[in-house]
Amino acid sequence: MQSVPEHPSATSLLKFLGMINFYHRCIPNCTKLQQLLISLLSGKSKNSNISLLLLLEDSNNAFRNLKNALYHVTYACPSLNAPISLTFDASDAAIGAVIHKVEHGKILALSFFSCSLTDSQRRYWAHDRKLLSAYTAIKLFRYILEERSFIIYMDHKPFTFTFNKL
Repeated sequence: MQSVPEHPSATSLLKFLGMINFYHRCIPNCTKLQQLLISLLSGKSKNSNISLLLLLEDSNNAFRNLKNALYHVTYACPSLNAPISLTFDASDAAIGAVIHKVEHGKILALSFFSCSLTDSQRRYWAHDRKLLSAYTAIKLFRYILEERSFIIYMDHKPFTFTFNKL
């Protein structure tokens, strides 16, 4: 989170807001904080520099508050009794995953993972890229997932048939 630039381009801000949107349930007043930054993006091209707009006190405070909120959401340690869930996804260019625990009714992130796909992996069908994401995430987070049950969240309906056959 500390690597997110203080004065991002429109593309960087859009990516940052996407990351925030994934955890909007964990961040109090997230929508209110996001509204100002989203309004900065309206009518801007992807390459436009919006750093001058972030110099305004309100928008700069909103950006810092969201960055700080996301930074604190991601600090959690695994516990033996808390239910664990794994969420993964794949795009045309990258795969990623996040592992969560639920404790006292709150969803807390334990760890993140993402990587770019190689040229040959980019030619995989969408289903295969999702499987690659699941395999890589389970392999990477094996030390947390071994010897315990966990829930998998995904956005690819055909997987329900794949996993029901196991």
